[in-house]
Amino acid sequence: YLVKEQGLPFRDAYHITGNAVNLAEEKGLDISQLSLEDLQSVDKRIGEGVVALLDNRASMNARQSEGGTATVRTLEQVESLKGWLADQN
Repeated sequence: YLVKEQGLPFRDAYHITGNAVNLAEEKGLDISQLSLEDLQSVDKRIGEGVVALLDNRASMNARQSEGGTATVRTLEQVESLKGWLADQN
């Protein structure tokens, strides 16, 4: 997000992300539980768009390529394996 959406150099994004992780640890939270205000206290360039990216389910479903982790792709693999197992018997 910081690199792709905000155009920050990777090195800067890396440090900002590390600071956000440290803040979450200090608060006893997972990084996805930090509020937007908490994240913006780390760096004002963090916008609302980052909140959805920190959602584990949204992150998982973002991988839509064949064999990816999106729910629809996982279900495709399950069905494929059911067919394979049926053929083995």
